[in-house]
Amino acid sequence: KIAPMRSEDDNLVKEPNVYRTIEACQHFGDSIKQIINEKFGDGIMSAIDFYVSVEKVIGAFGEARVVIKFNGKYLPYINQLEEIREKKTLPGATDAFMDVAIDTRCPEDSRVPKWEGDLPVYEVPATAKALIGKAKEDFVSHLHLIKAKAHVSFDAIAKHLGTTNIYAAQLINNQAQLKPVHATKLKELLPDLTDAMIRVMMLCPMRSWDPEIMKEPNVYRTVEACQHFGQSIKHIINEKFGDGIMSAIDFFYTVDKGIGKSGEPRVLLTFNGKFLPYVEETTEMLNAMDLKECE
Repeated sequence: KIAPMRSEDDNLVKEPNVYRTIEACQHFGDSIKQIINEKFGDGIMSAIDFYVSVEKVIGAFGEARVVIKFNGKYLPYINQLEEIREKKTLPGATDAFMDVAIDTRCPEDSRVPKWEGDLPVYEVPATAKALIGKAKEDFVSHLHLIKAKAHVSFDAIAKHLGTTNIYAAQLINNQAQLKPVHATKLKELLPDLTDAMIRVMMLCPMRSWDPEIMKEPNVYRTVEACQHFGQSIKHIINEKFGDGIMSAIDFFYTVDKGIGKSGEPRVLLTFNGKFLPYVEETTEMLNAMDLKECE
C-alpha cells in the first residue's frame, strides 16, 4: 500500500464551495478558539483522527440546507518538561460518526476566564458607524473583561439568549449585530454593559478579521481541514443539491464537546448553511424582474 500525497491544488481555494467553508473558519476563528478553550482547555482539534460528513437537510421554511460536520480528537498541549506518557485511543467507526455522545455539561469554571476586582476605566467611542482597527480591538477587549467579571461561559450566554454558542461569542467579539430582542437579556447576564456599549453593539459591525488569526492553531486547523477535504466537500454538495454553494449568511455554526468511542474528548464543529443554487442568467428571467428605482 502506498500512502497518498495529501497536498491540495492551490487553485482549490478559488472554488466557491471550498472558499465558503474557509471563509467561515476565518470569520468565526476567534469564537471557535475561545469556545474550544472553554470546553476543553488549552489544546487543538486533530485533523488526523478526524471525520467529515456532508448532509442535506430541510430547514424550518422548507429550504434546502447544507450541513457540514467536522469531528476531530482533542489534543491538549503538554508541559514539555514533564515525562511524556503515550496514550493511544482508537478512532470511532466511521458509521458511528453521528452517534458521538455530546457532553452537555457546562464548561468547568477553571476554563472560563475570570476577572476579579474593578474593571479598568474605558470610554466608549462616540460613533454612529462600525468600529474598526484599534478602536474595535479595545472595545472587544473590554467586552471580554466584562464577560470575565461575570464569569459566564459562551454556552451560558447562548442558552440565555436562545442562540448558538458561536453567535454568542461573535457578539462579544463585535462580529455580529446585537438585536434589540437580545439586548436586555445580554445585560441581565453581563450587568457591567453600559447603554453606550449596547448602542455600539447594535450597529452593523465591520465583519473583518485580523490576518494574524491564521497563525492560531485552532483556526488554522479548521482551514486546513477545509482545504484538504475541499474537493470531496464540493463533490458531495453537488451530488446532494446540484450546482450551487452553501450560504455563509443564512448560516449557523456550533462548537460541541463530544465523547468518542474510546472515551476520548472530541471537538465537533457543525456548519449549517442554506443552499444557494446558481441561476441561468437568461434575458427572459432578467426582463421578468420588477427593477423599480426607490422613490
